[in-house]
Amino acid sequence: MKTEHIVWIAVSLIILFVVWKTVEPLITPIIFALAVAYILHPLHERLAKKLDTKKSAVLLSALMSLLLVGFIFGIVLWFRDVTRSLVIYLFLLKASPFRAGMQ
Repeated sequence: MKTEHIVWIAVSLIILFVVWKTVEPLITPIIFALAVAYILHPLHERLAKKLDTKKSAVLLSALMSLLLVGFIFGIVLWFRDVTRSLVIYLFLLKASPFRAGMQ
């Protein structure tokens, strides 16, 4: 009976470990979504009084989508600028007269 108990505990721990490894990457996005929902809920309630509940939800969803697109656009522009600076640096390094003595 004691061996069976140990086996069940081991199986339970393995299942908990697999579940944790599955859920772990989702924890940060879920916490971020909860924070955004908590922050925007008063705005949604005020807009729902003036507009309709559906229209308020659509308006806030569109606003969040535009912010997400702007954020992604900003990252793309930043990455382009960093890549451009790297190419210029490498080109100047290759054309450098000090580099000629190293070869």
